[in-house]
Amino acid sequence: MRDRPLRHEPLWLGLVLAAATLLRVREALRTPLWFDELYSLSAVQRSLAGTFEVIQRDVHPPLHFLLTWFWMRAGDADLWVRGASLLFGIGGVLAVWALGRTTAGPRAGLVAAAVLALHPWHVYVSQEARSYALLWCTLTLAAWSGWRLIESPTRGRMLAYALCAAAALWSHYLAGVVLAVLGLWGLLAGARDAAARRAWLAGNALALVAFAPVAVMLTRQVARARADHWVPPPTAMDLLDIGRRIAAGSSVAMLALAALAVVPLLMPARRRQAVFLWSVGAGSVLACWLLGLAGYRMFAVKYVLFALPFAAVLFAIGLDAIPRAVLRGLATAVLLAALARATALRPPQAEAASFARASDLLRSEVRAGDVCFHADTHAWFWGRHYLPQATHVLLLMGRDLPYFEGAALVPESARVDADSLQRTHDRGERWWALTVHKAGLDGADAAERFDALAAAPPESLGLVRVWWSAAAGRPRALVARPRLP
Repeated sequence: MRDRPLRHEPLWLGLVLAAATLLRVREALRTPLWFDELYSLSAVQRSLAGTFEVIQRDVHPPLHFLLTWFWMRAGDADLWVRGASLLFGIGGVLAVWALGRTTAGPRAGLVAAAVLALHPWHVYVSQEARSYALLWCTLTLAAWSGWRLIESPTRGRMLAYALCAAAALWSHYLAGVVLAVLGLWGLLAGARDAAARRAWLAGNALALVAFAPVAVMLTRQVARARADHWVPPPTAMDLLDIGRRIAAGSSVAMLALAALAVVPLLMPARRRQAVFLWSVGAGSVLACWLLGLAGYRMFAVKYVLFALPFAAVLFAIGLDAIPRAVLRGLATAVLLAALARATALRPPQAEAASFARASDLLRSEVRAGDVCFHADTHAWFWGRHYLPQATHVLLLMGRDLPYFEGAALVPESARVDADSLQRTHDRGERWWALTVHKAGLDGADAAERFDALAAAPPESLGLVRVWWSAAAGRPRALVARPRLP
């Protein structure tokens, strides 16, 4: 099949990137930072040596932390904190355009970029101050450079592939699974071409050499993750959930898009590209799922949505196969409109939205010198960042603090027991208490203590519950209901 040219391609691509930027900035401005982002921020709000100490006690590779450390030297506003992810998210849209254009032509590349630009999950991930936008971008670039290397091996393409693959490995360890699947595809695809096979092996060897400094750290992190993890074993429903999320939450759309993604497999001129995209996208997801069943707690639905860029290219190829221009344009418009609608209607992240309400109500109520007791680290990280005038402590109630709850970032001086709450109350000091529903630590025991000592029943602000002492008076911003006898 001859790739058809696209008139005004730079203009159309510019419009797609502009839409991608506006949607991601809008999402970033909707809510304050939430726990995962505040964890990353806290890790880099220290010296570079201090950040390295946190990395050593974490279970992720260092690239995102290091890039964020340098990024945060230039600003500290919430939008700036999310700015690096915004750039990687927009870079991911450009990367999928390159992947689609190289494998299936200019029109498929542009449609794939538009799908990703408007997709609600990519919009969200592209502004969250975590490593996922970086991972998705580098994996897409690794696939693009890998395809080019197998098609026409040169030293420059081999080095480009090695660099992209190494960057992905330095971004998130899940990249190892995707690159293993990609590596197997490359060996099979280049089996009859000695030059392609040599270049492929050399590129992967260079990527592994570049990963070697992190591999030493990985051995310790694997032991920590095995002993102390939060990821549950995967189920068959998780695979269905991935499909629904790629289809922007619609089961009906999932069936239609699955059929659209199968079309390229039925096209002799596009079958090779389709096998490549299905293998690296769906094949990697399946590999992660099987590893999760085998006891490696690395499968979570949000993590494996790195398959979304590959699905976007498959959808674009399927749409490009529609023979009549009018029908092709109509089908493309319907898909893009449905994605834009799903993005517009997607509610904000629940915990972040609850924190926004809590910030609005408590900022004027909490005074300098007040003590804020938190039943979980989600609330503690938020309070420390958005209510800096108070003293923030974590009420552990005899519980251990696992690494994924920020154990490396919560100092011993901020960890207190129930006696500390009782003494603060007995002294008649002003205190507040907060807990977040669905946070990692079970705050039920702490909530019982807050109930017993607070001046009134807690106020629920979405997922956040707030208590206050009699010394805090009757907060004007909160509706203090009378305690029942």
